[in-house]
Amino acid sequence: AIDTGTAAECVEMVAVLGEFWNMSGRPAEAINWMRAALAVPGPSAPLDRATAVMLLSLGTLSSGEDPTAILPNVIRGLATVRWICRRNEDVAESFVGLFTNVIWAMLRRDKPAGFRELDAARESFDPWTRSMAVLMTAMFRENEGEVDQMAADLEIAIDGFRTLGDRWGTSMALRGLASYQASRGEHQDA
Repeated sequence: AIDTGTAAECVEMVAVLGEFWNMSGRPAEAINWMRAALAVPGPSAPLDRATAVMLLSLGTLSSGEDPTAILPNVIRGLATVRWICRRNEDVAESFVGLFTNVIWAMLRRDKPAGFRELDAARESFDPWTRSMAVLMTAMFRENEGEVDQMAADLEIAIDGFRTLGDRWGTSMALRGLASYQASRGEHQDA
């Protein structure tokens, strides 16, 4: 699709594959393809473009490059997603829009705003987005030292992801809960 110059196809393809590349631990591969697809001139679906730009930004953050060198590009990418959200309500209400706001707040070190954005995502119409918001809240609670609340959130996330049949989300939440239980000496439960 990149060779034929069809932006809509390119961006749609990397929006879908970007999740696979990031979950597979191959952000460098994702970054290169996303940059190439986003560089193809022409229109593309706003949600696909926002997804690709957000995943490019997250992949760039986890690429291992010097953070001071890459942060301006990450911020520019997230700002682009926020711009798309302001012009497309369906993107603003999607996983991409909601979680871009969370990341934006956390990069600014505005924890209260980050938690407010996570609370908003927990009210999403989409059950996967709600479960992911609970999982992300648990991760941030752990960073704040609120491990008992983290464990409670992980239980909710596990239930949500299991209800959906989402094995990736379930495994992420189970791993966090097992770590918590093991740290408390609850090895049988872990």
